[in-house]
Amino acid sequence: MVLRWKPSAANRSAATSRMRCRLTEPLRQRPRLPAPDPPCTRPPYRPRNFPSPTEVRSTMDGNHRVLVVGGGLSGLATATFLAHYGAPCLLIERRTTTPRTSRNERLSARAMELLDGLGLREAVSETGFHPDALGDMLRTDTLAGEELGRTSQPWVPVPPEISPFQPVCCNHTWLRDLLRQRAVECGVEIWLGAELTRLWQDTEGIVATVRRAGELIEARAAYVVGADGPHSTVRGRAGIETEGPGTIAHQYGVRFRADLSGAIRGRHFAGAHLDRVGGILLAETEPDMWSLIRPVAPGHGPDLAELIRTAAGLPELEVTVEDTFTLPITLLNADRYTQDNVALIGDAACSMPPTPGMHASTVLPDAQNLAWKLALILAGAAGPALLGTYDTERRPLGQIALTDAIARVGMISPAEDLPDRITQEFGAVYRSTAVMPAEEAPGDFAHPLVSAGLPGTRAPHLETRAGSILDLFGRTFVCLTDSDSQRWASAAEEAAARLGVPLTAPRLDTDLPQAARSWAKAYGVTTGGAALIRPDGVVAWRAPAMGSSPEREIEHVLRRILSRGDQS
Repeated sequence: MVLRWKPSAANRSAATSRMRCRLTEPLRQRPRLPAPDPPCTRPPYRPRNFPSPTEVRSTMDGNHRVLVVGGGLSGLATATFLAHYGAPCLLIERRTTTPRTSRNERLSARAMELLDGLGLREAVSETGFHPDALGDMLRTDTLAGEELGRTSQPWVPVPPEISPFQPVCCNHTWLRDLLRQRAVECGVEIWLGAELTRLWQDTEGIVATVRRAGELIEARAAYVVGADGPHSTVRGRAGIETEGPGTIAHQYGVRFRADLSGAIRGRHFAGAHLDRVGGILLAETEPDMWSLIRPVAPGHGPDLAELIRTAAGLPELEVTVEDTFTLPITLLNADRYTQDNVALIGDAACSMPPTPGMHASTVLPDAQNLAWKLALILAGAAGPALLGTYDTERRPLGQIALTDAIARVGMISPAEDLPDRITQEFGAVYRSTAVMPAEEAPGDFAHPLVSAGLPGTRAPHLETRAGSILDLFGRTFVCLTDSDSQRWASAAEEAAARLGVPLTAPRLDTDLPQAARSWAKAYGVTTGGAALIRPDGVVAWRAPAMGSSPEREIEHVLRRILSRGDQS
């Protein structure tokens, strides 16, 4: 029996109502991106200082099929996965430098699996640290004063039969820089200091006007990904509205260098709530570098140094103030993640509090899900409707992550009917046209140890001599077979070749003999069965046994899950 979770109607309604407060100035709805200005008897309206078309230089030929707007972690993750799947893209970021932050990311084991597919897991593991190393959150009057309490920062170890990896913590800025480096290595073109000023759609695709180095450039693309933050320009131009209160508060921080060993007294902690100044002290990655974050603007000059001395409880402390920063707290979830040729990701799609450090663990699966679909659409192997399954599959999980993050910072009570952490991380069940319907109607989650290759779930991990069966997944479709199901393998390879779909069909008893002994049970098939795994490592379909017409069935499956209008 598969253990499943599905919220009651009352609890689903209560969870949704907590986030249904509309923005005070709702975005205008448009069913499509606006078309270019039509011919008319009077000149079209142009904002002051907006140039005429003759003043805009055209660029971005067919080599750039996707325009990613926003160079934060979500935009860089999307661009890196797009390049990983062979889809060329241009990334633009309005800032010339992106701000550094003391914020740590808690990368889930599933996120580590995705980073492993990009060749980045080892670097993250070597530089990052175990969640235990974070320590507790202290509460004191001043750092040097008496400790008033501790709050543990719990994490859940992942059983080795579920994943070969464990969660890792690392600095948000460092991870963002690592993704930028890999994106460039993979051929992504990045424009810094490039701001999107206009976006519209014509018969040939999307046209964007980008301001860069004082020049306006017209960039064409087949698709645009909005990764431009909670106040997304792309989202507004696409006419996508949001649910949630929007920006509810601002936190103000000062980054400084000081030797606090006299106040720390050998204690280990993730951070400290300091009652005297009403703020939180967090350690940066560099030695003796700290951030003090408060809900009140910190002031300037000598006032800052005195504030830090008060917080530390060390009146004679030598302090070097490096800079100040602002952290807006924005809570929203987009009504939809896709519209026509536009997709949203990161804070543009779902903006949550930064404190729990769960941003990357949500963004990485989003980016992979979006990227492989866009890559196959652009290659002509999938129909445009496949893009809509990104919204169907990922938006409900974004709502759950947002509600969970809000509960973690104490703004609402935790939901009582959510499954355990392991099931939340590994057991989501996708129900979309990109997955063949399961033999029985699934709930929203299924525990990974008992889901047994249920279509719509992450493909189960099996240990191999080289590592994991998961190493087979993450780039192409994979048809899993053994010596008793070679007809499925041949049928899959022939159908994929006819449809132009990247697919491999390893014979497990030959290629991965260690996994061959247990794969059938783990994937819910018997003698002569097969399983089809998507490029994001999700089970798309399975045949419990040999069918009467594998050739016809496997081609029908591929056509359906890829939204091919020419289904046979």
